[in-house]
Amino acid sequence: MIDAETIAALDALNEEGETDVVSEVFRLFLADAPARVTAIRTAAAGGDTAGLRRAAHALKGSAANVGAQQVRDVCLALEHGASAGRIDAALITSLDAVMSATEAAVWTMMADREARSGR
Repeated sequence: MIDAETIAALDALNEEGETDVVSEVFRLFLADAPARVTAIRTAAAGGDTAGLRRAAHALKGSAANVGAQQVRDVCLALEHGASAGRIDAALITSLDAVMSATEAAVWTMMADREARSGR
């Protein structure tokens, strides 16, 4: 669900005694993603392909930052479709499913990291 190579790259940024970079990036994603998904839904419901493209692009970047490949892939497909003037309701439904699974995986990974670090 979450790309191990992305997590390893973020882990490499950690410095002794500092906040865990991975947990911080996860927290930012969890705080930001719901508004991005809402923007995608709102744009799609309003037939706003330009707004959909922008919102999908923004969530795609956030997802890539945390290694959420499935979310990134769905957003990429939404972005490409919107660029071509298409709104794919099935992809938006898919986004809801992968976001739910991704959020659960991120919460689990954060809890595991905190348990291992003793925080």
